[in-house]
Amino acid sequence: MGGVATLNIRNVPEDVVARLKARAARNGDSLNGEVVRTLTEAAGRRTVDETLENIARLRAKIKNPPSAEQIVEGIRQARQERTEQILRAALKPRSED
Repeated sequence: MGGVATLNIRNVPEDVVARLKARAARNGDSLNGEVVRTLTEAAGRRTVDETLENIARLRAKIKNPPSAEQIVEGIRQARQERTEQILRAALKPRSED
């Protein structure tokens, strides 16, 4: 694991500081703890470019990917089958015990 560093952040708008302080209070934490948690979460998010690169890598692995129309048709068919299954179950006579 890596160590820790100290950051000095300038020019933070007062309303942002107020919201961070309020969030820290709700979480029972210090302003510093809330800022560290927020920065950690932000640093863990993928950028748009990283997400697009990941999509491109995944697409390259798929041989003969279905078209959008084929995907939509598959979803439509699955919904229709599910609807028919539900109707059959709902209309099935109940056995009297």
